[in-house]
Amino acid sequence: MIALPLGSEEIGYQNFYEALSEIRELFHSTGRFDDSNAKLDEIAKLLATYLAFKNGQIPAFPDKTDDVEELSSRLQACFKSVAGLPSYTHEGGGSVFGANPSLHLRATDGPIIRAIVDLVRYSIDTAFQNRGMDRPFDVINEAFGHFVRDNFRGNIEDAQYMTPPEVVEFMVEMALDDLLRKDLDSSAPLVVVDPSCGVGSFLAAFHHQYSNKRVKRPVHLFGQDKVERMVRLSKINLELFGNRRGIVTIGNSLFRGSPLDALNGKVDLILTNPPFGARFEPSDVAQCKDNLSIFLNPRLSTRCVDSELLFIDRDLTLLRDGGKLLIVLPDSVVSASGQASIVRQHIRGHATLKAIVELPPVTFAQAGTRTRTVVLYIEKTPPRKNAKAVFFAKSDTLGFEVKARKGVQIKVSNGRNDLPAIKDAYAKHVKSRDNETSVISVHPSAASVPYAEVLNGSWTPNHYHADRISALAQLRASSKLTPTPLGDLVEFVADTRRPKKHSAKTIFIGVLHILTEGVLDMRGIRTYA
Repeated sequence: MIALPLGSEEIGYQNFYEALSEIRELFHSTGRFDDSNAKLDEIAKLLATYLAFKNGQIPAFPDKTDDVEELSSRLQACFKSVAGLPSYTHEGGGSVFGANPSLHLRATDGPIIRAIVDLVRYSIDTAFQNRGMDRPFDVINEAFGHFVRDNFRGNIEDAQYMTPPEVVEFMVEMALDDLLRKDLDSSAPLVVVDPSCGVGSFLAAFHHQYSNKRVKRPVHLFGQDKVERMVRLSKINLELFGNRRGIVTIGNSLFRGSPLDALNGKVDLILTNPPFGARFEPSDVAQCKDNLSIFLNPRLSTRCVDSELLFIDRDLTLLRDGGKLLIVLPDSVVSASGQASIVRQHIRGHATLKAIVELPPVTFAQAGTRTRTVVLYIEKTPPRKNAKAVFFAKSDTLGFEVKARKGVQIKVSNGRNDLPAIKDAYAKHVKSRDNETSVISVHPSAASVPYAEVLNGSWTPNHYHADRISALAQLRASSKLTPTPLGDLVEFVADTRRPKKHSAKTIFIGVLHILTEGVLDMRGIRTYA
C-alpha cells in the first residue's frame, strides 16, 4: 500500500516518484502492460476521471476500499462518462480517448487498480490544494515526464522533453511583464499559442498567471501536437488549472493543412519548446508550403533541416506584426554556422531580438539529455536604428539536481534558482534608457548590449558575460594597457593549411592557451613551439 500524505511540494514530488515506481513494478509483474504507452494511457484516463469528479462534472469516483469487482466496473462507468465530456472532445467531434474509449484494467488487476486509484486521488488533491495556495502543482508535467520520455526514447522526432516548471514560469512571467506594459484593455482577444504543446505546460501556466492579473482583455489559448496522447494530457492539464476554453488540436504544426493554419499571421504570443534534433528531408520541408518563409527558398530546398530551425520559421509565420516569440532552443541555434546562421540572418532583417538567456545543462537532465539550451525572445517587428539594447543572461543553476533512483531520474532540490533574479534583471533592463553595454547583475550574469553591437556580432550569452564585460572595462580604464581584438593581431587559419616551419619570430596561439573568456596564457604562448 502506498502512503501518500498531503504536504509540501517537495514531499509531493517524492511521493509521486515512489508511487510511480511501485505502479511500474506492478505493471511489470502482471506482464499485461509491458508497453509504456499503455501504462501512461491508463493513468491519464483515471486522472481525467477523478479530475472531472473534483470539478463536479460526474457524481462519484470509487474509493480504493471498494470490492475489486465493484471497483473495476465503477471505474469503467465513470470513465465512459468522462470520455464524452466536451472538455475531452475533438473540435470535429469524437473523444480524444479514441473511438471506443474504455479502461484496459480488469478486475484481476486488483493491486494495480488500488495503487492507481491511490495515486490519482493524491495527485489531484495535492494539485487542488496547491492551486488554492497560489502554488500550482503541474502534475502532468512533473509526475509523468519520465513515462513520456521512455515512450519516445527510440524516436527522436517525437521526443517530448518535459520543460521544467522553473523555466515555464520564467518564460511566462517575462512575456507577461512586457504585455502588461502596454494597453491590455482591448476588446480583441489576446491569442496565445504553443505549436508543439506536449502536455500543455506553457498554456496552463499562462492561464494561471494571466487570471491572477485580473486583466480585462480576453485571452484565447491554442495548442497543437501531432501525438494524440499529448493532446489528451494537455486537455487534462488545462482542466487541472481550471481552463475549459483552451483549444488543443492534433496535427503536425509544420505541415500545411493542420488546424493551426487558421492562425497564420494572427498570433500575439508564442511560448514553446519544440522537438530538437530531428532531421527533415527536403521532401518533408516541401509539405510545409506557405507555413515557412526561410526554408522554402529554392537555394535551401535541397538540404535536410533540423526541426528546431523549422519551428522558428513556422512560428514567425504564425505571429502577427508585433507578435512575440519565446522559445527554448539548443544553444547551437545562436552560435553555430550553416543553417543556424541563415536563420539568425533572417531574424536580423525581419524581427527584433529582445533577449537570449542561457540555461544550465541540468535543465533537461530529467528527460535524459544534458544538451545546452537557451531561451530566445524575439518580436516580429523589423529592427529600427534606435532599437532597444538586447538583454543577455546566463543561468548557472535552477535550484535542483537530477539523480537516478531505482532507474528513474528524479529532481532533488539543491541551491538557488537563478531565473527569478534574471527576470528581475530583465525588468531593470527594460526600464533603463541607457544604450551602452552595461552589467545589470553579476551573479547570475545579466547585461544590456547595444543592438548595433549584437546585430552582426555574437548571439552567445557567454560572450556578454558580466565577468568579461567588467574585465574589459577595467582594461580600458587602465592607462598602461590598450585592449585589442585578437583578430587585429593574428591571422586565423584553417586546420587544412600546409605546415610551416617554426621560427623565433612566430607565435602560435592554440585552444589550450585560452584560459577563460577573453584571457590568454601569454607565458605559454611565448614558449610554445
